[in-house]
Amino acid sequence: MEEPMSLCFHPKQQIVIVSNLID
Repeated sequence: MEEPMSLCFHPKQQIVIVSNLID
């Protein structure tokens, strides 16, 4: 998983990470 700060710079990436957590 990428660093939390990455979510700030790439909001859309957060969706991908969340999707992975759900899956």
